Amino acid sequence: MQDVPELFGIPRSGSTAIYNICRIIYGEELLKRPTSPHEYFGGDSSVIATYRDFRDCLVSQWRAYILTLEGRSFDDESEAIEMRLDHALFHANDFKRAINSLDHFKADKDRGRNVLFLRYEDFFNSEVGDLNFEYIFEQMETFRGKEIPHLTKKYITEECNFKKVKEHSQQFDDFGQYDPQTLIHGKHLYTGKAGTWKTLIADEYHEVVTASLHDELTRWCYEL
Repeated sequence: MQDVPELFGIPRSGSTAIYNICRIIYGEELLKRPTSPHEYFGGDSSVIATYRDFRDCLVSQWRAYILTLEGRSFDDESEAIEMRLDHALFHANDFKRAINSLDHFKADKDRGRNVLFLRYEDFFNSEVGDLNFEYIFEQMETFRGKEIPHLTKKYITEECNFKKVKEHSQQFDDFGQYDPQTLIHGKHLYTGKAGTWKTLIADEYHEVVTASLHDELTRWCYEL
């Protein structure tokens, strides 16, 4: 049997997109694996770990979860509202636990565990507004040591592209509703572009939010 990976993702880092790609590649075997999607898990299993600029993650989580509770969630730029500083700092602190898990997987990889890190800014093309499927396939083929069949790639590209997922998401009223197979929620996607945090957090708060995650951003090579 092929080595079926376990999945980890920093919340709101594109991990659902990678989950659905893996679901198609690995089939039911992936679904049978015990997973802790946002927390570290040890062992010797292979791991696919997604991460993203933590500032983008925190505004995305706020948009999806907190604003849903308040009945103000949005998925269109025309409806956007700015994030309060106290909310930004709260979420920044909350994300440190997940980032700590990411650090543990980095240590595991350094010790020889088979870990594939997928950085959002590499696997999502902000210029075209869609996943960089060619990059994802290349990374996963190297990770697996096995080619992904052409027809599988074609199916993934058709089913997992940003437009298709956005349309699927619009079947649901808000983030509290979702498809249990794909894990796509209502208002799941905004623009998808890197650097969205700069438009949803007021300019005068950029430095303090960045400072709150200075060490974590530095470790993972993000611009301050």
